[in-house]
Amino acid sequence: MGSDAMFKLTYDCTYESMAGALISPDCTRSKHDVTKMGNAGNFKHYPAFTKPSTNDLAHYFKAAVKDWAQINSPLKVDVIYRDDSMNSFANVRFSTD
Repeated sequence: MGSDAMFKLTYDCTYESMAGALISPDCTRSKHDVTKMGNAGNFKHYPAFTKPSTNDLAHYFKAAVKDWAQINSPLKVDVIYRDDSMNSFANVRFSTD
């Protein structure tokens, strides 16, 4: 079965517009409650005291994704699992390609 059984992801310009509108100019959490619209939002704040460079932004983005993956992953970091129903998720989640 593998990762070919995953749901196809599609781009939605409405969600893209909503995401842009929800980002505060000072990069703080939005005051809007998107759960009332049936959505959820993840937010991670890394304070910067000066305007970050492109390299800094890349670092912060990677750090945020790594932090999120450590917190929300139902799989252990050692990637050893015994539940075959997790096969598709694990193949994509821990892919290095």
